[in-house]
Amino acid sequence: MSAVSDTTVAARPGGLWLAFSQNRLAWIGLVLLALIIGVALCAPWLAPRDPLEQDIVARLQPPSAEFWLGTDSFGRDVLSRLIYGARVSLFVGFLAILIAMLVGTAIGVAAGYIGGIFDQIVMGVLDVLLAFPTLLLGLMIAAMLGASLENLIVAIAVTEIAPFARVARAPTITLRQRDFVEASRSYGCGPFRIMTRHILPNMLSDVVVMSSL
Repeated sequence: MSAVSDTTVAARPGGLWLAFSQNRLAWIGLVLLALIIGVALCAPWLAPRDPLEQDIVARLQPPSAEFWLGTDSFGRDVLSRLIYGARVSLFVGFLAILIAMLVGTAIGVAAGYIGGIFDQIVMGVLDVLLAFPTLLLGLMIAAMLGASLENLIVAIAVTEIAPFARVARAPTITLRQRDFVEASRSYGCGPFRIMTRHILPNMLSDVVVMSSL
């Protein structure tokens, strides 16, 4: 069993680092994301005004020294609203993609490893989801669930499950035929242990790159 474990552990740290090191734009995106997160966390100190404060007299002002990005139709400072709005956008984006990544990866790994009729049924359902445009599908789900932040997160997550499942399924089909997976079966490892301990770590970098997109 030691040989199997060595193969799996060796693949864990290198895959994600290699995926980032081969793409300089990924590092640029990571720096920009860190900057946006920093601005969102420091919103109470960086925002020049209260984002909810209304000043009808100063409505629809152009950018100036007082209002760097102008004001909206209610006289609210646009810059302050952008800074505070980053908190909501990041929360919705991170949580929705996290849910989609966990659910989609689990579905893709299970379908790719089990195969057969189960794989065909799962992929058929995912193909139906992929047949709808992402925006249209998200609007349909949000309309059925109602208007709320939680339902928005669910709507976005559902639209992104199918792409994650497909990304996870493809390497799983290849990995299940590898020698270290066959060796783990010969040692009596069950399907769940093989999928979580030997297959998932070896294709995690693909899923993480997909989530960053």
